[in-house]
Amino acid sequence: MTGFAEYDSAIALVIAANIAFDSAIDSYRQGVGTFTDAVSTSTEKAHAQSELANAYAKVLIAAASLAFSTGELTSIDAIDNQSALLCPGTQTDNAPVSKIGCSYH
Repeated sequence: MTGFAEYDSAIALVIAANIAFDSAIDSYRQGVGTFTDAVSTSTEKAHAQSELANAYAKVLIAAASLAFSTGELTSIDAIDNQSALLCPGTQTDNAPVSKIGCSYH
C-alpha cells in the first residue's frame, strides 16, 4: 500500500471511529448502551487517530525522500513549500500545513 493510500485509509478509519464513538455515547446517555461499549469505542477512536498520525508521518517521510533524491530539498523553505501539496489552498505563510488540520480530525 502506498503512503497516500494508507493515509486515505486512516482518514476513513478516523471518520468511522468518530461515528462509532458518537453512537456509543448517545446510546449510553439514552440508557440503551453500556459504559463498556462507550469506553471501548473511545479506545478505538484513539487508536484510529494514532494510525492517522503514523500514516501522515510516512507520507511526509516519503515526500522528503523524494524531494531529496530529486534535488528539490535544499533548504527549510523547500519543506514549507512542499507541505502545501498535502493541503492545497491553505498555505498562506511559511508555516507547515498538515492535512490532518484541513478537515479530517
